[in-house]
Amino acid sequence: MRLARYDRDEFVGHRFDWQRGEHLYASEPTQQGKSFLLNQLVQRVLSDYEPGDLRFCSMMPKPRDPATSEWMPRIGLKETHRWPPPKTVFGQKPAGHVLWPRHLVNATPKDNRAHVGGVLRTAMKDLYWGGNSLTFIDDAHIAAVLCGLNPEIEEHLTAGGGMGASLWLANQKPSGSVATGSLTTFAYSAPTHLLLGHDPDERNLKRLSEIGGVNPDLIADIVRNLPVHRIMTQGGPKNVSEKLYIHKLGYMCVVGL
Repeated sequence: MRLARYDRDEFVGHRFDWQRGEHLYASEPTQQGKSFLLNQLVQRVLSDYEPGDLRFCSMMPKPRDPATSEWMPRIGLKETHRWPPPKTVFGQKPAGHVLWPRHLVNATPKDNRAHVGGVLRTAMKDLYWGGNSLTFIDDAHIAAVLCGLNPEIEEHLTAGGGMGASLWLANQKPSGSVATGSLTTFAYSAPTHLLLGHDPDERNLKRLSEIGGVNPDLIADIVRNLPVHRIMTQGGPKNVSEKLYIHKLGYMCVVGL
């Protein structure tokens, strides 16, 4: 099957059609470029709104993340350690916020995860019940499994759309972890938009059969054969994958670099 292929600028600027209330799921092994593309899409989406007209929150469960730090000023986001954040910063409304809880360095991993999860949970409840929101979680496994937010994520995915509460999730592997568990399978079946990078792991490809509405064998074949390019980035050389984009209305294309 031949798919339409669009370069990055064409896809981000003209082919990606997101509506308030729609969810998105992205998956590929680490360091293949999904965070960069998703932040490009966030920047594009927020450019369609005046600051404050769409409540945007990027949730960061990790203590450090170079991509988030790089994109915050580019998009016009302000960092906050608690929720709700200030409505204005020096009298100006930001485009949105990065919720980055302060980690408890001297606590046990269990206690630190409970603390971080509690901060994120407060925000997720507000963004869900208040609606008119877009929540982006760039490491869904940590948030859902290690910080215990699977129930809140599942609630967003199954009922948030009708309330205008959208959720974007990025994950490194859909098959999860034998030791700790996995992200709710509604992450694959509920979103309108999916972005998948090169992945030859058969366990991950099998999990993609839960997407629904698409031919799983076709999707697996495309994903395992997506081109990967060696490119130089600010963080050094990386193997960046082209992406398969799926819209649940039955539209698919490949997104280049």
